[in-house]
Amino acid sequence: MVLERFLYLTLKHSFRNDYFEFNRLVPCPLCNKNHKKENIRDHIEGIWDSVTKMQSELDLLKQERARLLARIAELEQIVEDQNKLEVRIMKNIELRSRVVKLKHITEN
Repeated sequence: MVLERFLYLTLKHSFRNDYFEFNRLVPCPLCNKNHKKENIRDHIEGIWDSVTKMQSELDLLKQERARLLARIAELEQIVEDQNKLEVRIMKNIELRSRVVKLKHITEN
């Protein structure tokens, strides 16, 4: 039985064999302290709660990442459109300059 190997645990006061109590006569091998009654199931549920919370936070981070990537794509498109507009403006300025020169030549 597991309890023979782990002397610091006992099933005392457990009706369904799901409640482990730390044996106060034997110090905990991890911290060398005596512990009060602790329910292992509650501890495991606490771990699962934290895992669930971590998974929720991870899901939120993934959603935020997807939102940010979409926003980056939008901004990249805006920059590309602005660059195209600047090229058109420069061509327009160049054409106007030519028109002014031609007008000046034809007037003389």
